[in-house]
Amino acid sequence: MSGTETVRWLPYHEGIMELLDDFTERHYRYSGQEVNLLARVLKRFAIPTGHFDEVAARWNRLIAERGESDDPYGVVEDLLTQKAEAEKKATEKVEEAAKPLFPPYLDQGSTGAAVNVLALLLKSGCYGDHDAIVLDGVYGPLIAEAVKDFQEGWSFEGADVDGNFGPKTRTAWKEANRIDVDELTVGMFTMPTVGKGPADADEEREEVAS
Repeated sequence: MSGTETVRWLPYHEGIMELLDDFTERHYRYSGQEVNLLARVLKRFAIPTGHFDEVAARWNRLIAERGESDDPYGVVEDLLTQKAEAEKKATEKVEEAAKPLFPPYLDQGSTGAAVNVLALLLKSGCYGDHDAIVLDGVYGPLIAEAVKDFQEGWSFEGADVDGNFGPKTRTAWKEANRIDVDELTVGMFTMPTVGKGPADADEEREEVAS
């Protein structure tokens, strides 16, 4: 590696340079080339100086897995690949969470979380035989009858009273109940729940008082 390349890879502030010097002292078996490659990783990951030890630990693990590496570029590629895969998974998770919970159309035979939400809405609105509706994620006859009850109450007529939760019924539901199911996303129903008990509430009051 030429000196020019090294300079181009290390346009960092003094803090990074000091950390690299410290890394060289603590991990003396690595050559200057390997340290410079680690610096490239730091730059690529945009890692704050406070996280340097974490990167060094990952670097050490990869070196240990590969043995005394004569291919530092390969180690860097491993790190970059790990980072790219983690970023991809994170992006996929965000995209999945942003998807609408309700599909455009629900009818008998539909299944899933959206059916349970609809069942809860129908039970809370006392539509149909609401007490008999169970939350099993299946759009069955009881849910269909409850939807028909809503449709009839909202002046649907003829073929429109079909017991299906389609676009027209969704619009009517929004107008009648001020609940827009199209605003519900998958992520709203997959995030972990953190409950607070009386003890937690007491601790918060003590903190506020102090």
